[in-house]
Amino acid sequence: MSKLAKTVSSVFVVSLLMVSFTNYPAIPALQPYHFIGKVESISEETITVETKERIDSGKDIDWDDTSGPLEGKVPNQNAPKELSAGNWVEIGSLGSPEDIVVIAKVSSYSDAVITDLFGDPRFLQDPGLPWRTGYSITYENQPDCSECESSTCRAESTLLSIDGTNEQKEIQMKPGEEYMTKSLTVRFHSGEAPASSCSEQAAVGPQPVSNFTIKLFNPENWAKDKPDTDQVTFEVFTLENSNYAIVKLQFGTPGFCVDWGDIEQEGSVYVINCKVYSYKGIVPQVVPPPVSRTYKLEGATTGQYALELEVWDEKIAERTFNAPAPIEWGRLGITPNPVTTEEAQLDLRELSIPLDSIIPKVFDMAGSEVFSENFSTKNATLSLPGISNGIYLYYLVIRYEGRSVKSPIKKLCIMR
Repeated sequence: MSKLAKTVSSVFVVSLLMVSFTNYPAIPALQPYHFIGKVESISEETITVETKERIDSGKDIDWDDTSGPLEGKVPNQNAPKELSAGNWVEIGSLGSPEDIVVIAKVSSYSDAVITDLFGDPRFLQDPGLPWRTGYSITYENQPDCSECESSTCRAESTLLSIDGTNEQKEIQMKPGEEYMTKSLTVRFHSGEAPASSCSEQAAVGPQPVSNFTIKLFNPENWAKDKPDTDQVTFEVFTLENSNYAIVKLQFGTPGFCVDWGDIEQEGSVYVINCKVYSYKGIVPQVVPPPVSRTYKLEGATTGQYALELEVWDEKIAERTFNAPAPIEWGRLGITPNPVTTEEAQLDLRELSIPLDSIIPKVFDMAGSEVFSENFSTKNATLSLPGISNGIYLYYLVIRYEGRSVKSPIKKLCIMR
C-alpha cells in the first residue's frame, strides 16, 4: 500500500474536511472519478495534470501506478491564481475524467494534506483528505424552489458549519458571499440542491454540484489593521418589509481579513463593531475586495437613523439614512389588469430594491405555468400573444445580490 493510501485509511483519527448533505437523492446519475497528480500547466480556463487514477477495491484505497495526462476546465477563477506548475493536487470529476468539479491543492503525493480547495468538496475521494490544520467544514444548501431543472434546484443559500480549534460557527451564506477569519477564508460561489427538497417525488438526474473556494492561513502571520474612512460604504434597502444594511470595506490589495461583529441598536443609532487584520507574510491570493456583510436593522421603521462602523472599538465611519417605507405589494405588478391587448407592462418603479432580475410567473387555474421571463428592469413590456382569455394567477420573483424574494400571489385577467 502506498503512503498516500495509508494516510487516507487513517483519516478517521484526524480532523477531516467533511461535507454533509441532507435529503440528497440516493440515485447518482453521473460516475465520479478521482485522481492525484502534479500540475503540468494551468491557465485561466484549463488545467493539465500528470495523474494517477484512484482505485477502490472495496477494502482499501490505492492509486494506479499508470500515469497519464488529464486536461479539463478549472472549477472557478481562483484556482489559476493559487495553483502553479509543480503543485500536487487531488482532482474529483463527474461524468467523465475531464469534467472537473473540484481541485484540492495538497502538500505532496506521499503526505497528502489539503491547503487549498476549489470546487465542490464532496467530490473528493471518500472519506476525504485531512486539512493542514484541525478543521471540520460541513454545509447544507437551501434550494430556490422556483428555479429547478431536472434533478436539481439553484441554491438560494448555504448553511456553512465550521468546527476548529479556536472557532465553532454556523454562517448562512448567499452565492457570492465570503467568510474570512485569521485561519481560513471561504467563498461560496454558487450551488445546487436536490429537486427532491422541493417535491415529494424523487428526481433522477445529475447530482447537485456546488462551487467553493476554501483557503487556510497561518494565524501567526496576521496583525491588527484599521481601514480609512473612505474605504467604507453603506447601503440600505428594504426586503419583504424589513430594512437591511450592507457594509462594505474596499481594500486596495488582497490579504485582509474582517471578523464581523454583531449589530447593536442604541436609540436611533445602529453600531457595528468589527476586527480587521492584514497578512504580514507572503500576501495570499485571496478573493479580491470589497468585503461585505449584510445586517438586518431590527426595529427600523420609517424615519431617520444612523449607522456607525467601529473597528477595534474605534469609530471609523458613519452614515445617516431614512428607513425606506415597507413594500406595498398592492401597487406593484402587471398592468393594466385586465389585459386587453397582446402586451402588458411590468411596473415596479416604486420598489426600493436595486434589482439584479425580476421574473413574473403566470399560471392557469389548473396550476400550469403559461408565462415566465427574466427581466433586468423595473419597467418592462410583457408579450402575451399566446395566452387565451381567462383568469390567471401570477407572482413575481425578485433577485438582489443572490437573494430571492417572492411576492404574494395575485389574479390576472386577460380579456381581449
